[in-house]
Amino acid sequence: MRLNTSILKPSSKYGIEITTKIGCPVNCLKYCPQEVLLRKYGTDKRFLDLPDFYKILSKIPTYVEIVFSGFCEPFANSKCLDMINFAFKRGYTVSLFTTLYGATETDVNQLLNFRFKTFCLHLPDGKVMAVPSNPEYQSNVLAVLRNVKNVKTMSMTRQFKSNNRENVAREITVNQRKFEFCYLISNPAPVLLPNGDVYLCCNDFGLNHKVGNLLAPDCNYASVVERIKDSKGRFKLCTFCSSNTSVIDHYYHSARSMLNGLSKGSR
Repeated sequence: MRLNTSILKPSSKYGIEITTKIGCPVNCLKYCPQEVLLRKYGTDKRFLDLPDFYKILSKIPTYVEIVFSGFCEPFANSKCLDMINFAFKRGYTVSLFTTLYGATETDVNQLLNFRFKTFCLHLPDGKVMAVPSNPEYQSNVLAVLRNVKNVKTMSMTRQFKSNNRENVAREITVNQRKFEFCYLISNPAPVLLPNGDVYLCCNDFGLNHKVGNLLAPDCNYASVVERIKDSKGRFKLCTFCSSNTSVIDHYYHSARSMLNGLSKGSR
């Protein structure tokens, strides 16, 4: 395949989400359609191992943000901390979205030494997502909240607003509309699975739009980005997704978020 090498230029806007395991033990099933993912994925390898992770990173430029999130709690894979450490050592910008489910006290103490671009801690709400409230888990949560300066938190309480990806994956009726604009088409952040397959974005829980396999000899991050950008929103998922919006709406909400962040920072 002939690649358009101009499609990929150094930018802080590129990313890839790492799914370290298939089958998330946290089971936020109301909003997280794990049963669909498991059925569509099949019997392929369930855990991302270190040798494959190393091979995959060799195909990803260091200006691409490595995001440990994807379709599973990252620490459901016992090698997650090793992957994070390796990504930092290779010079990548790294973000982490985690419940801390499966993370040990030793893991968390090491996490505190890293400078994540984003550290989002998903806290239990006692209903949709409930993790064992044992002393080690409580201690780990407090350690992150006290020591990670840029930590962000989220919880599936009444204020939580779903983007409807669970309904789309489960083929529950949602409004379909013509594609206008999506930030994840112009600035791709595809999702990697343990078998090397790469899917369109974090909303593709139904695994409908495969855009490459980073363990295949003829595939690299540039080819994945080219497929996504060239689609111009022609993927079926894009006609159902809540991220499909107008350019004006996108930049309006982006500007509001930026101003809110500046306002909070000045207090």
